Amino acid sequence: MEDSRLQRVFASAPAGGVLPSAAANDARRRVGATSRVGTRGVAPESASQGIDRIVSRIARRIDSREVSREVSREAGFTLIELMMVLVLVAVLLGIGGPSFQNSLQRNRMQSTLNEMAGALSFARSEAVIRNHAIGMCPTTTPGGNCSGNSWEAGYLIFADDGEGGGNAADGVWNGTEEQLRVGDAAAGGITVRTVGFQGAGRIVFAADGRVQQGLNGTVVICDDRGAAEARGLVVTVAGQPRFAVDTDDSGIVEDHSPVISDVVCP
Repeated sequence: MEDSRLQRVFASAPAGGVLPSAAANDARRRVGATSRVGTRGVAPESASQGIDRIVSRIARRIDSREVSREVSREAGFTLIELMMVLVLVAVLLGIGGPSFQNSLQRNRMQSTLNEMAGALSFARSEAVIRNHAIGMCPTTTPGGNCSGNSWEAGYLIFADDGEGGGNAADGVWNGTEEQLRVGDAAAGGITVRTVGFQGAGRIVFAADGRVQQGLNGTVVICDDRGAAEARGLVVTVAGQPRFAVDTDDSGIVEDHSPVISDVVCP
């Protein structure tokens, strides 16, 4: 019981570790009483020893409270630290944002370029394998009729054999000719146009793999950055597609339609 009373006294100690005078005097009296009692023949401790023991207990309790406060302070962030982090993030976004946007646009352009290159090669290969004309045309709806010259909305590759009506090798799907591939729409902001060939809105490969129209043509791919960042696919009379290049160091790739000139974006 005496120990529990002493513990209540210790718990009332302020953060500085000094007991009020009344509490200290009460603690000394209790220690003195305890020292006079003793237990089972063991010499009772002196008053000074009891006080030292009390002070030691109080010091340990104060130390544990200070450690607890330090841990709680180190567990979070101050408002100034948080604001510094936000400023650093804003600076990094300001520096890296435009670069990331350009990289994203380049990737979209390259993806569309690869898609169209694969489609041209596929159509030419099918013409040779099937030994009849294969047509390509832009569409406004997936698998729909040929329409306009906006290939970015989607395209259609079909067996241009005139099956079911219409003319063979005319580059126009008649509604019953076999569809071989339906191309998806390009990413947002991309435009795909054809220049040259015999008809701007269609490409036809003959059974020998050559371009049916007998003229070079170019597939021009652009975005909102304009002709300086445009890409192109030149299709020769032989039907072989290749990437357009800049031969005159103008900073713009060239088409062959059939005159060589810088590509133009819509």
